Amino acid sequence: MNKPGYLNFDVSTYAWKSDTDYHIHPELYHVGKGEQGVLICKPYKSEIGQYRRFRTKAIAEESSKDLSSI
Repeated sequence: MNKPGYLNFDVSTYAWKSDTDYHIHPELYHVGKGEQGVLICKPYKSEIGQYRRFRTKAIAEESSKDLSSI
């Protein structure tokens, strides 16, 4: 059986760095496929995560309105 990919995770090649302030250096933030990583990268994790909901279409539409007002 193959090992899961996350067991070979190489943090040095990871695009998002925990010690980078992306408010000060937004040019260092790299959007991935489907914007992967946006909710694991501070400050976006705390600022966006609380509004991002998509369980139903109605909830997703409300979430979209909330996010566009940030």
